[in-house]
Amino acid sequence: MMPHETWATKFGLRPVVYGRRGMVATANPLATLAGVRMLAAGGNAVDAIVAAAAAIGVAEPYMSGLAGCGTLVLTPPGEAPRVLMFLGLAPGSATPDRFPAGPPDAGYVASAVPGNLAGWARVLADYGKLSLAHVLEPAIELAERGVPFTPFDHQMFSESSGRLTREGVATYLHDGRIPAVGSLLAQPDLARTFRQIAANGIEHLYGGPLGQEIDRLMRARGGLLTLADLRGYPATLRWSSPIQTTYRGVTVYAPPPATSAIQVLETLNVLETFDVANIGHLSPDHLALVAEAARAARLDTDRYVGDPAFLEVPVARLLSAEHTRELRAQVERRLRAPSGVPDAAGAETYGGGDSGASTTHLAAADASGLAVNITHSLGHGFGSGVVVPGTGVSLNNAMHWFSTTPGHPNVVAPGKTHEWPIAPLHLHRNGKNGRFWGTI
Repeated sequence: MMPHETWATKFGLRPVVYGRRGMVATANPLATLAGVRMLAAGGNAVDAIVAAAAAIGVAEPYMSGLAGCGTLVLTPPGEAPRVLMFLGLAPGSATPDRFPAGPPDAGYVASAVPGNLAGWARVLADYGKLSLAHVLEPAIELAERGVPFTPFDHQMFSESSGRLTREGVATYLHDGRIPAVGSLLAQPDLARTFRQIAANGIEHLYGGPLGQEIDRLMRARGGLLTLADLRGYPATLRWSSPIQTTYRGVTVYAPPPATSAIQVLETLNVLETFDVANIGHLSPDHLALVAEAARAARLDTDRYVGDPAFLEVPVARLLSAEHTRELRAQVERRLRAPSGVPDAAGAETYGGGDSGASTTHLAAADASGLAVNITHSLGHGFGSGVVVPGTGVSLNNAMHWFSTTPGHPNVVAPGKTHEWPIAPLHLHRNGKNGRFWGTI
């Protein structure tokens, strides 16, 4: 891979990078290098993406980690895209009555059954060339040696470290203080955990010593996750087909519900009915149109999207030409309305307030044409704030996005997931893989 100087570099943006034998893109250069290292070792795009996914959880521990949740889209050479969703599931004891004040955004009852490690291992087993132990090597090294603490890290720690339990404070802070910019953040407990996973497989979490430690912690502090919840998770993973639409000759593939990627496709369907090219790129009219199209699609997501194992999501109708005309009419009415007119009452949205950026996206491709991208997350910054003692593992806070309202698409139930606002996309033109995008 080599950088190419463009006008973007003059404004402090990242340069364009080109590669002939492979490409890895992440939000952190250490994670990107972990993926490139797998390509150099003879691995493919899947090996690269899993190495990068594990490494970025070390480099940016507030964003993601092995106890997070996510979704990937993969296009094998010459084949149709496939989807693997490894989203968090509600523990077996999670019912609305367990959340009298609504699902919290931090603490021991906020964690769903984690999916990232199982998802990484599944795609690696089905499409990778290297072993799990091999692709975890960069993450282990980063955790042992430490990663440079950046100004962005300092910002994220400032926003989110107040969520940490005492074990989390001991793991990530230096004498109770946010590390200084330029210092090294080492995570020796996490390095040991990754070494144990490399030696013993994902069963270390899903039924083994790490899972047992999580079970003990939850029992001691009133959490919901159990060893039985963890043991049963890997068997729930299934490859599925993406949903799709066509926008101006480009086929856009996206993961189906329970992700909210259908919102992206609905938005594109609406925009295709307008002469966007002649509106003026990034003009006020252009921005208003895009915002209103996205808003109309988002309302559909709030009304209909949830776990398809628990409710029927009308995907075909939402992507139909008839429904697109209905959405266009809504958009036109709002564009004609005077500014300041209050919105009509909409559907109840799930979950609660934001807590800063806490989701990350990665993509990789190789010379064979294999391409894969992942969007994964701990939820909010540092997830639930819970770090499993002696392991360096942060648990997600995915329970926060459930509803407790009867009849709501995302009402909490055992073994259920909720709507996830993540959308790794593959774009094909003339049947060929062209671009991979991620929206969060």
